[in-house]
Amino acid sequence: PPRSTLFPYTTLFRSLKQHRHFNFFANWKMSNSVIIHEDYVQFSFETESGPKKNKGIRVGMDVGINHLLATSQGELAGSDVRRFIEKIKRKKQGSRSYQKAKKTLSYYLHRVVKEFFKGHDLMLVVVEKLQGLKQGKQPNRGKEFRKTLSNWNYRELLDIIQMRTEENRVYFRSVNPYKTSQQCPVCSHTERGNRSNEKFCCLRCGYSEQADIVGARNILDRFIRGQYGAAFQTG
Repeated sequence: PPRSTLFPYTTLFRSLKQHRHFNFFANWKMSNSVIIHEDYVQFSFETESGPKKNKGIRVGMDVGINHLLATSQGELAGSDVRRFIEKIKRKKQGSRSYQKAKKTLSYYLHRVVKEFFKGHDLMLVVVEKLQGLKQGKQPNRGKEFRKTLSNWNYRELLDIIQMRTEENRVYFRSVNPYKTSQQCPVCSHTERGNRSNEKFCCLRCGYSEQADIVGARNILDRFIRGQYGAAFQTG
């Protein structure tokens, strides 16, 4: 309706069909703001999560389009993500089927992250500060790769991870991503040739591992050894 005839938010809330996710927030406090979009109404909720944990697993996470999550613990999660992205690419941008495919991908992101947190007793999660991935025509990225990247909402994925850390009283930190996937976590030798697609093999010491897992290990190590990581170091 026109702005001048909008219902008060409490009345509007009662007149809407509640999504099943409302059940999850039954005991949370609803905020005093509401955002009205063309197709939906967005409400915000808040709750007191308590103090952060002082024990648990410290994990680095490398997020990507082949595997949503690669961790410093040597795990890969969300390996079907490219299939969801390819489905989006086949749809006409802006169409109803395109929006549906985007929503399906979003549900998948939430599910994978939720399951990971459910299965791990975490204290600290460290990710990369990902900025500008979709900007410019970088020479090592072809048109098809850039199209794939444009349909992967990495910012949403990081927001979901951060939301889960807050919900589970887990510390959330980020580090500079510079060459995390090219540096050997054993001897620290760094060069582009160490990585070939999903395979990492150090050209100096011969250490080999799945490349995204190497990136995740370097992400965690970069934070732990950094200015603010001392509190998370173990003996």
